[in-house]
Amino acid sequence: FDQSNDVQIVSTLSIYEKLFLTGIVMHNSRNNVFAGQSDIYRRKFDNFIDTRLGEQRMKSSHFRNLLDRLKEMGIITITFEKKEWIEYIKFNIPIEEAAHALKENDICANIISTLQTI
Repeated sequence: FDQSNDVQIVSTLSIYEKLFLTGIVMHNSRNNVFAGQSDIYRRKFDNFIDTRLGEQRMKSSHFRNLLDRLKEMGIITITFEKKEWIEYIKFNIPIEEAAHALKENDICANIISTLQTI
């Protein structure tokens, strides 16, 4: 993933992908982590869709397609812990760079502005 093109790449993403990445930025920065469980990110994403877009939760198949697209672009890495049956998502962009790129979108900028550390 070429970090110098973060802003350009994020600008091509759908609002749903941007909101998902915003959820990752929020969770990871508040918890000082680089990866998290996909169900935690999903709950935050669903909340953003409801509160920011006024839409219903995304179907699981569409959510999986969203994850696959972000994975193919190298933005996230998905691993599965077979022993505990937990899927983890690792964010491959530094939080500060992602936050800067996501602030180009008004909805994401409003969410990110609630963070004190970025």
